[in-house]
Amino acid sequence: MVCTNCYYYAKWCSTGWEKLSCAFFKKGKIENFKTSTCIKIAPFTYGLLTLVPITLLIISLIQQYSAFKFTVLALFLSVSVYSDAISRKKACA
Repeated sequence: MVCTNCYYYAKWCSTGWEKLSCAFFKKGKIENFKTSTCIKIAPFTYGLLTLVPITLLIISLIQQYSAFKFTVLALFLSVSVYSDAISRKKACA
């Protein structure tokens, strides 16, 4: 919902959501980006998309350790930190 009002609508952006959003939603107005009602929900959504898989991977690692699971967890954490903290703040300014 926020991405439909973004400058990068139907273009490649650093978060990767723009191409996905244009497949499902019509283009909005760029002027409405900062006042979108969903802009307050977006961090919560990003948080859930990060915390749920991390929690499940940690539980899985506790139940049975595997180097593969640990590697997946480390890669997921790296991508999540970059995507959620660094890239999104630059792209969604």
